[in-house]
Amino acid sequence: MYRNQLYSKRKRREPNNLNDFIVTTTTSAIYEPIESNKSVEDYYGTNMYYKILDSIIENLKTRFSPESLSLAISVDKFMQLNYEGSLVFIDYYKDLLDINKLNIKSEMTVARNCINKINNDFNIDDLKTTIKKEIFPNIYKMLQVALTLPVSSATCEQSFSAMRRIKTWVRTSMHQERFTNLSILHIEKDVTTNIDTECILNEFSKSSSMMVLK
Repeated sequence: MYRNQLYSKRKRREPNNLNDFIVTTTTSAIYEPIESNKSVEDYYGTNMYYKILDSIIENLKTRFSPESLSLAISVDKFMQLNYEGSLVFIDYYKDLLDINKLNIKSEMTVARNCINKINNDFNIDDLKTTIKKEIFPNIYKMLQVALTLPVSSATCEQSFSAMRRIKTWVRTSMHQERFTNLSILHIEKDVTTNIDTECILNEFSKSSSMMVLK
């Protein structure tokens, strides 16, 4: 008994360099009770609030890398027909789309002058109206990419989250085609909200009547 007490295992403490960080693995450190001289607000601020903030900041840095941010800024400059500011975006896709930088610079200058004659503060709708494939082929290619480029993965992740809301346990026997169509309707709800349901119901009733007559 005396020997076991003499050579008892040393109690492990949390390393100081892990203070104010969220520890996701076991460190075998003993539980630290609330100090008598520390208020409840200070305790939860140190052990929860600041740790959660640190985790959010670190995840934002990981998700939105400097390369993604520079590409997003460059795409925004391209939408303003700013050649120098959109060089990162152009250099990234020029070889893939077989685009000459001198040609696209000339096209952007001409297109900007044309739009400025109509509206100095132009927007994406003005771009889509002015940029024609036959007149500005290089800008047209880059504009297609810019409008469909997923700078972040948020939209994709939202689509996967929507799948769980659509295919619930009462819809487990749903076929893939119906599931795909419902997913598109849910994901593109900014478009489907403008659909006139009365017109759809009328068309469906007409088609049903024709089937009955046949």
